[in-house]
Amino acid sequence: MRAFALAMCALGLSRLAMADLDPFDCRKKNFTTRAVKCFSPYYSKIRCNYNLPSNTTTRDATYRLLYYFEDATEPTECTEQKELVTAGGRTKIQWFIGEVYYFTKFLFLLEYKVNGSSWKSLHCDSMFADQKFELHGLQWVNVTPTGQQARLMVHWQSIDVPSFYVDYQLEYWTNGSTQSQKLLKTMQSSVEVECQFLDVPYNFHVRARPVPTSTFFGSWGPWSPVAQAMPALVTGHLSMRCFTRDLQQVTCEWTGSNRDLLSNTTFILSHWSRSMNGTCDDVENLSSEDLVMYRCKFGSPAAEKTSVTLRAENWRGWYSVAHRPFFLHQVVEPAAPINVIAAPGPNNLELIVTWSAPILALQYLLRYEIRYSEYGNDIWKLIQAKENSSSLQLQDMVANKTYRVQIRAAPGTPELRGSWGPWSTTAVAKPSPMHNRSRLMHLMAFVPIITIFVGVLLANRNISRIKNWLWPSIPSLNKSFNGLYTEFKGNFEDWLASTWISATRAAGPSDVSACAIEVLSEIQSMEEEKQSKEISSTAEPNDSGHSSCNGCLHPLLMDDLSEPLANGKLYLCTVEKNSNCDSGAPSAETDGDVFELTVVATNPAERKDSCQNLPYI
Repeated sequence: MRAFALAMCALGLSRLAMADLDPFDCRKKNFTTRAVKCFSPYYSKIRCNYNLPSNTTTRDATYRLLYYFEDATEPTECTEQKELVTAGGRTKIQWFIGEVYYFTKFLFLLEYKVNGSSWKSLHCDSMFADQKFELHGLQWVNVTPTGQQARLMVHWQSIDVPSFYVDYQLEYWTNGSTQSQKLLKTMQSSVEVECQFLDVPYNFHVRARPVPTSTFFGSWGPWSPVAQAMPALVTGHLSMRCFTRDLQQVTCEWTGSNRDLLSNTTFILSHWSRSMNGTCDDVENLSSEDLVMYRCKFGSPAAEKTSVTLRAENWRGWYSVAHRPFFLHQVVEPAAPINVIAAPGPNNLELIVTWSAPILALQYLLRYEIRYSEYGNDIWKLIQAKENSSSLQLQDMVANKTYRVQIRAAPGTPELRGSWGPWSTTAVAKPSPMHNRSRLMHLMAFVPIITIFVGVLLANRNISRIKNWLWPSIPSLNKSFNGLYTEFKGNFEDWLASTWISATRAAGPSDVSACAIEVLSEIQSMEEEKQSKEISSTAEPNDSGHSSCNGCLHPLLMDDLSEPLANGKLYLCTVEKNSNCDSGAPSAETDGDVFELTVVATNPAERKDSCQNLPYI
């Protein structure tokens, strides 16, 4: 084992030394040109090309090519040499090396001499032949029509290489085009091409290269000579579509653009599914002056996918069109709705449109679209009706105008797919007229607006007086009920209790002056009203000629009433000390003293004079 390892190490060192070997001493030479190109045009062959410069001295010189493989013992001179000569003289020199070692480094040296002088080095380089393939040999291309419209068959010379596969690149274009229409890549030596244009010739040429791998690699070789041909024109372009009206039968229609080409053409429509296949023989010609159309119908199972192919044949050749496979529920195109009626509606300027589904089986599976326009006008307005509906109201129509209405249907459920069907027959009607009552109602709608506008103008100058009349000022209770809303937050019971306690603890003279009282409320409770009447009935005249109420003083009457109140109210009272108060009347006891209340009516001036000496409680 040790001996084997030493042998392998010696072999590796020898290869390394050979890899660094430079028999031409290229590293020490300064080359000014790199015009030599070496490559493998075929397997086991190397070709080196040198384009002669325009310099007269070197053009008339003698050239030789020395090459060396790393496994060789010494450089070898290439003896297979070819010169390309034109009217101006030599232009290119080629050398061919027939004994090639692949996966081995190849070194070459170009030398020249003039008039018997010594050889001088001109160019030196190295390469691997297996990585420098540039395949040649495509000398011809043949293009022929296939008999099928727009199809051409292209054949070219193949390159047979036992060691690797070859890629071919086909380029074709139309006359007058500066850019290629298409590039195709194939490993075959022939291909069928579908042409886009039918009335112009096409040009073709081909080139080749090795299929890129980790072992062999190269660039595209030169293009082959150009071949030209014109594709066959059989029927021109045909467009086909298939649909179902009733989820049972399939209808296929196709149209063409060239009437002359289709005049003597035979059509064969083939269809097949999992359980059945056949041809449609009953072809209908639906052509008109503006359109060339054909139709054929056949039955098909709803649960199976159907495929359809159309073949057109005449003396020029044949043309085939295929429809994508489909289920019946995917190609639904309903027929036009029936029983379409348009009539005036019950409302003003209204039309009522009614219709029926084309077949009973699709009655609840369709959606509808309505279009209408004034008679003689080609501008239509579209409206989508609700699904499964059979009527629609058209409102805000123009009076005394005649309208035409059409309807079409389409699949209206997720289970069905397809397209809009044809438009129905035209229904014609006028909208309902504008009634006199409606005109009057329209005019009356403006009366409130005008009234409000005039009222605002008239009241603009007296707005303050109107405001006071509509919203009179409300007297404030803050002065009469001191502290009720500030200290007690509107809690009357707490305020009353606090005021009562303050009144019972206050001491005053027995002959109290008159006090002004404002009648504050007309919503007293029934009990308070009764007590007030009892007090009034027992009143006796006092010194001032007024009656005394002989009632007990309520603390509510002890508030600050020094400010005058409005005229015409009940103003004054006389508060006197009375020890003979009825215990059944409302009273407030303060250290055994009881006060008597006398109510009088007078003007604000008298009330002010009477109350000026009244002490505060």
